[in-house]
Amino acid sequence: MTSADTWIAAAKARADKRAKEGKVNIGTYTGNVKADDVIFSEVVKPSGHKAYDDAVKTIRSVQQAGFVVPPSAAAAEFTKAWQDAGNRVLLGERKPADAMKQAQQQAQQAIDEATQ
Repeated sequence: MTSADTWIAAAKARADKRAKEGKVNIGTYTGNVKADDVIFSEVVKPSGHKAYDDAVKTIRSVQQAGFVVPPSAAAAEFTKAWQDAGNRVLLGERKPADAMKQAQQQAQQAIDEATQ
């Protein structure tokens, strides 16, 4: 289910179901830019509930920065490395570039060890 048309059809079906149930439809986030553009410009309408409408706007505004950690034998270690780097920066223990360099080394080591 990767084509934009398939995602759009699913979003329309979900919107119809939510409407019949009297529930708010905040949309279907697909990761497919074309589908998301159509879904959020044509399928999802303001609900009249500020919290939901604001949430949709917020998520749409940050989608370009989203990412997924790909499947890997070292996925947990990879995730821990970059999260620890962020924490070191937030705690003032490291500068961002230094923290990311360390995270890169830790993640690469974990990947290398997992794939040997």
